[in-house]
Amino acid sequence: MALSTPREPRGRRRKLSKAPNPPEADTATEESLSTSDMHDGDAYHSVSIPPASAQQKEDERLEPRRRSIYSEAAKPPQFALNPGVINQASQPALTDTSTFTAQAIHTTGAFRLTDTQEQFTPVALDNMNPGQAWYQPLGDLTHHLIAETATLLLPKPIVAEEVEALAISLFEDSIWTEPGTMRLHGNAYLYGPFHVSTQMNDHMRTRKLMHWAYVLQCPPDRDAPLPPELSGTDRINDIYSEGIPRYNEREALDALTAFARRLGGQIVIHHQGVCHVLTPDPDSAVNLTVYSPKVIPVEVTQDLLSVVMPALKIAHIDADSHPLPTYFLEAPAEKSSHFGVVACAAAFFPPSLRWETWLGTAVMAYSIEWLYKDPPALERPRIPRGLRLERAQASRTIEQAAVALAVLSQGTIVDEDGFLIGYDTEG
Repeated sequence: MALSTPREPRGRRRKLSKAPNPPEADTATEESLSTSDMHDGDAYHSVSIPPASAQQKEDERLEPRRRSIYSEAAKPPQFALNPGVINQASQPALTDTSTFTAQAIHTTGAFRLTDTQEQFTPVALDNMNPGQAWYQPLGDLTHHLIAETATLLLPKPIVAEEVEALAISLFEDSIWTEPGTMRLHGNAYLYGPFHVSTQMNDHMRTRKLMHWAYVLQCPPDRDAPLPPELSGTDRINDIYSEGIPRYNEREALDALTAFARRLGGQIVIHHQGVCHVLTPDPDSAVNLTVYSPKVIPVEVTQDLLSVVMPALKIAHIDADSHPLPTYFLEAPAEKSSHFGVVACAAAFFPPSLRWETWLGTAVMAYSIEWLYKDPPALERPRIPRGLRLERAQASRTIEQAAVALAVLSQGTIVDEDGFLIGYDTEG
């Protein structure tokens, strides 16, 4: 059967969740924080750590927060704005995720044998999805498969289509080459899904809820050894300290990290006989960027976002930027942080935007960032509870601000990893 032309992915978009009332937000956040202390931040460990305690086993039983296409849709805040400034429009509906044969087939002719003669009968095949064969599990994950490579582990609810959608968001050449084999980029391939047994989870010391595995196969491409002064600044480089990954291999490892952060998974890197487990924090990616062909004047941006960012003020306007404007706004956040909003001509476009029809024109990038006074504190394996609560509140504010800008400018929201963020403007 011939493969179809790739189309725009749908599953890669995360829908923003509407910020709840403050009391409910604090309660929900506190519950999630109290059950994930073992895996705060981008924590990692090796098989040499002590056995998990009873509380940690209970933590592993609870499914982590994941940002997926099935997340709750958000509703943008209401703004008092002159509708004549810029024509407002809702974001187009998300389109099909399929990249090959996984498409509906209506009818086909078929022969049916009867007692007397052959009959040519149209047979309805609406429920048949030939692409599902490409997603079928390849068996159980074994020790041999994970040896000297990286493996992406995901909870049971995650389906292969979601991994596919995220992959084609990051890499233009990503595609299934055969059942169970997906090219990420260049000569980096993911094999899977494999089923992860309880025994394998115990061996790797990963969370019990990890059910599916995708094994990375990529020729090693290493640079010079890690300088001692850079030790502890990058967890992947720490593992490969004798020669840090570069180029295609590093891009593939970074992609697995982004997948795990988005989908609530883990990464197992087996290197020199030791299993290193990385658990990216789903809440660590806070900043968002809105790409749009529409120009929003600085005064309009200030009025629009002041609803969710009180005391937002214009910090700088570049009078020499032409034809698109450049300006910077800032507002205080909680305690020891503040928000920054930067608007300028987009100099770089994430691959996930390659289907947008307006890419051939001048495009604005509206970046909304949360700026903390001590950035290294956010990279520690265990982040203090107060800082996590402050970051969670900042994330909700940035999501509301990004939806407001996207609705006004008819733009597209992209997160720090380059994935598209969906939003719902109804209600």
